[in-house]
Amino acid sequence: MEHQRHYHNRFYIVGLTLVALCLLGLLFLVARVAYLQIFMGQKYHMQAHKNRVHIQFTPPARGKILDRHGRPLANNKIVHNAVINLRETSNISQAITEVNKLIPLEAHDIERALKFYKQNRGHKSSIIIKPHLTWDEIVAVEANQNNTPYLIVEEGIVRTYTLSEKAVHPLGYTGMIDPNEKDKFNIFSQIPDVKVGKTGLEKTFNPQLIGMPGITEYEVNARGKKVRKLARVAPTPGENVITTLDLELQQYVYDRISEHKAGTAVVVDIETGGVVAMVSYPGFDPDLFSKTITPAESKEMFSRVDTPFSNKAISGIYPPASVIKPFALLAGLEANVISKKSSVLCTGRYTKLNDYKPHCWKKHGHGTVDAARSIRESCDVFFYELGVKLKGITPLSKVLEEFGFGKKHNISLSGERSGLVPSPLWKKRVKMKSWFLADTMQSTIGQGFLLATPLQMVMSMAMIANGGYKVRPVFTVDKETRTEKEKLNVSETNVKYIQDLLRQVMNSPGGTGARFKKPGEPSLAGKTGTSQVRRITQAERESGRHRTEVYEWIARDHAIFAGYGPTDKPKYAVVVLIEHGGWGRNAVPIGRDILFKALELDKAKPELQPQA
Repeated sequence: MEHQRHYHNRFYIVGLTLVALCLLGLLFLVARVAYLQIFMGQKYHMQAHKNRVHIQFTPPARGKILDRHGRPLANNKIVHNAVINLRETSNISQAITEVNKLIPLEAHDIERALKFYKQNRGHKSSIIIKPHLTWDEIVAVEANQNNTPYLIVEEGIVRTYTLSEKAVHPLGYTGMIDPNEKDKFNIFSQIPDVKVGKTGLEKTFNPQLIGMPGITEYEVNARGKKVRKLARVAPTPGENVITTLDLELQQYVYDRISEHKAGTAVVVDIETGGVVAMVSYPGFDPDLFSKTITPAESKEMFSRVDTPFSNKAISGIYPPASVIKPFALLAGLEANVISKKSSVLCTGRYTKLNDYKPHCWKKHGHGTVDAARSIRESCDVFFYELGVKLKGITPLSKVLEEFGFGKKHNISLSGERSGLVPSPLWKKRVKMKSWFLADTMQSTIGQGFLLATPLQMVMSMAMIANGGYKVRPVFTVDKETRTEKEKLNVSETNVKYIQDLLRQVMNSPGGTGARFKKPGEPSLAGKTGTSQVRRITQAERESGRHRTEVYEWIARDHAIFAGYGPTDKPKYAVVVLIEHGGWGRNAVPIGRDILFKALELDKAKPELQPQA
């Protein structure tokens, strides 16, 4: 009996223990469930949502770039691209091989896709394997969907340019976001087909042009395949940008400059500084960068001697030659070292110095030359004498810098160079030599160390044309173009005198540009320049080989014309620089025709109204 009671007690204790353990286990389970639901529920809910929802960003339509009359210079076009969905394949190389059997790929398409995949692995869910599909290729991809579920067709947007290579330097082009730009463009870097401004106005105004991407949420299954659309926010198109450029004038200027192997031209409004045309020839097709440029094409273009990728208008630096003479004469008048009646005897060479006897461009000389004739016929000897009287470069430097030489204009384009207004300090630091009188004398004729961009030349001419007021180049029609006038620190009387001399160059007998004037035409003003690219030896002068056309193209002088018109009421200034084009007068007909074309277009089109 005692034994049974003991066994019963043990059984009772074991039972209680098991019940207690079950209760503890149940309490733990309840607590765990409560923890998971209450404390971790939101986390797992978000994780589950993330696993079943795929977010896709849609590129916005890029804003248009318009000319001053609202005509598109840069626009958009819808295209179809073959895209590999990385969620549907784990072997990118095999996928590309299969795609190549379906729609043949170019070697550079494969190279670009693999490079993009390596650079963006883990950051992007898809890559474009072939852009700009034909209709037959679209049909082939759609018909083979079961065999290649990772390959889909998506719409994309490419940039188109009305004038193509004729306006590529001011407009620029767009391209894919580089790996080092991901942080800068943030959300845009997650969109496979989005492009951003790389150069020109496309880059400058990218924040306005780019817009905001759209967002679409899709429910996906366990394999990542889209099941249904959950929500969509449409993309916000970029803003249009109205520029000061004129489509017709830009095309005309390019066509005229393309009559030569290489060159540049700029037309500006002398009051607002609005750039109406900017051409650098040769250009290149900007659509190459909206699609794909092969390594072979890139190598060929970058190695060309006529430098199509360089915007010569702002990054080309040249000796300004005789274009600088009006400003040198102005410097002499401002410093009171010469007067309008000052004169020299030109025999073809400056002979007043024992150790330096530079030549005039006119072999047998101009005879007696006063200030007016020195500009009209561009006599070098007059300016050599002026260089002696200036007693140093400072008076000339002061005037040149006042008119914008030797510094950037900070135009809305990257790549602008400042040129060079030399000084004794500069020469000592860079050349490790002292400044000589000959250096000043060479500067007064726009040679020696003096360098300028075509943009600086045209802006300096605009400031002469508007009566001596500061103006800077702009591309946009807004309040930026309607600032108060700021007077230059030069005599108004002296500026008016220079205006008259520039008029004589183009209209009076003996003027270096007068031969091109036709009866009844409006009066223009300007200055020619023959920019030397090499030193002419005495032996070459004596043999007659100093004429620029006898040399191969790369060794010939540059031809320059800078001017404005009409003289009674100046409206536009122009610079034309023909690389290795020989005598400065060779640029006059193009500059003259460009000015007349700009004035003609003004009559044909309504006056541009400033935009708020």
